[in-house]
Amino acid sequence: MKTISRVLVSLVLVATAGIASAQTAAKDFYVEGGLLGLKFKANNTVDTPKLARFIVGKEISANLAVEAMGAFTVEKADGLSANELGVFAKPKMLVAKDTNAFIRVGAARTGAGGSGSGHITRAAYGFGVETQLTKDVYGQIDYMHYAKSGDLNVRGFTVSVGTRF
Repeated sequence: MKTISRVLVSLVLVATAGIASAQTAAKDFYVEGGLLGLKFKANNTVDTPKLARFIVGKEISANLAVEAMGAFTVEKADGLSANELGVFAKPKMLVAKDTNAFIRVGAARTGAGGSGSGHITRAAYGFGVETQLTKDVYGQIDYMHYAKSGDLNVRGFTVSVGTRF
């Protein structure tokens, strides 16, 4: 529980960092932090570690962004820890005032420790919705498929908050 509290405090700090930073005319860059509930399914076993996920992105246009992602374990599941690294293209579309639906397509490197081991790099994809909470802060929920290799299937939901600068 302490770890989750630390992650939530980190998320608040990430969200407020943009408010405290100097304002610029164009807000092409963004950072976000979130809590990822990862589901590792392999050989008829399922483990669900919790990860802190951070994304740094750049808006290319109103409908496209590019992102770099990193995630690390904040709560192990049955001794399993995990990490994720990835790069993505993020096409998006306005679906309501201040709300975008998006897809995320790219590659992710998934690592597991504890009872699992090794890393695999695979195509990764997902979808989600983001909405503006204030002028500079947005909230987001997404579902991602990070890896599939043989019996291994890695997926997860993330709730995150971000800021543009």
